[in-house]
Amino acid sequence: MKSKLQDISERNSEDGFKGCIGCVDCCKIHWKNCPGSLKGQYHTTKEGKLATIAVEAWADRDLFVWHWFAGRCGTNNDKTLLEVSPLFNSILNGTYDVNLPTDYRLHRNAQNRRLGYFLVDGIHPRWTIFARPIHSPASVDEGQYKKVQEALRKGIERAFDVLQARFQVLRRESFLWYKKNVVMVSKVCVVLHNMLVRMNQEGFFVEDSQAEGQGVNLITELHDEETFRLQERRTEKLREEQEAKEAIMVDGRLDLEALCIKESVITSPIGFSALRKDLIRCMEERRRSVGVSGAAGLGAGTNRTSAVANALGERAGALLANWANGGVMSGTAATPLPVALAKPSMPSQLWRTDRALGVTFFVLGFLGMMMEERGMSRGMGINMDKAREPEIGDTTAFEDVKGYDEAKAELEGIVHCKSESRGPV
Repeated sequence: MKSKLQDISERNSEDGFKGCIGCVDCCKIHWKNCPGSLKGQYHTTKEGKLATIAVEAWADRDLFVWHWFAGRCGTNNDKTLLEVSPLFNSILNGTYDVNLPTDYRLHRNAQNRRLGYFLVDGIHPRWTIFARPIHSPASVDEGQYKKVQEALRKGIERAFDVLQARFQVLRRESFLWYKKNVVMVSKVCVVLHNMLVRMNQEGFFVEDSQAEGQGVNLITELHDEETFRLQERRTEKLREEQEAKEAIMVDGRLDLEALCIKESVITSPIGFSALRKDLIRCMEERRRSVGVSGAAGLGAGTNRTSAVANALGERAGALLANWANGGVMSGTAATPLPVALAKPSMPSQLWRTDRALGVTFFVLGFLGMMMEERGMSRGMGINMDKAREPEIGDTTAFEDVKGYDEAKAELEGIVHCKSESRGPV
């Protein structure tokens, strides 16, 4: 088991995460025929109307699933599921050892480490065995750490997607009535998935294609070999568990002090911060080593220049080779590079026109509203249809108004006619 963890760590060291033994994440299995009395525990508004079962998994970059824990309520998230996880409970109580067989260092001045760690998301606690992402990186190295960590953590997401693509029973809602049957089906799918991963790694599919039509019974051979390997893994696992138990036993009794020290080391926030700093420092050293090698390649002569030119591309390679051979290098004051401005496309021109018209309409409307509220339009000769209000101290009488006499005579005639029509009966 430890040799497998060492292989995973060596593969992750290529990306700067030496000592990483895989990724841990959670997913959900839809359970359609969940009893009504349990839907309050297994139903979440995020997943819709169907009940869900929470699953915790640990996988490496080869998509091999090392741990699969299902059966908890769907309302559990990564943090609450961690409290009842058999994997991390066994790590804390000392029955499962995640120490690597050899020491490793993350950077040049780092201390020797042996404890492996997992790549997780931001909801997990600040433990020494967890490497969480940085949500707001403040430097280039922190940004590179976040980028690489998220890229490697996609391994567990890919494992979930491959499982659901191979076994549709995990992608669709389950119609089983009992939770134990749903969990058992998921475990069977994981076992078959791991068998396919191992067969693909060891070339069984290639042998099957080469032996096609030759009468070779690969199924029997694979069954016998897989049974032998299963017995070996079980024996090795039992031996490691026994060694882990003996490490915390004193005179046949459980050493509580050693167990508490081990748990405090694993759950230490100080160890979590130290691990993150070492990983960021490792990213810094990798960035500097790449920069130094690139600068050395540019100043080491024609051969090194041609090698760097191949990495920079065909155009840059031609320029650097010409310059190294004594030619004239383009892009200087003596030989400027011709630059042509690209004409804007029709959609971009339409967008600019619409944007200018919209801004103009908004500004004019705003100015008109302000002028209307402050009464500035009347002083500028706008809205002349409104009646003029009389000024204080005006001496104009009704007799001075043109047509006053005609209107007065007409009104008197109307009053006279009305008074005659109301004569005595």
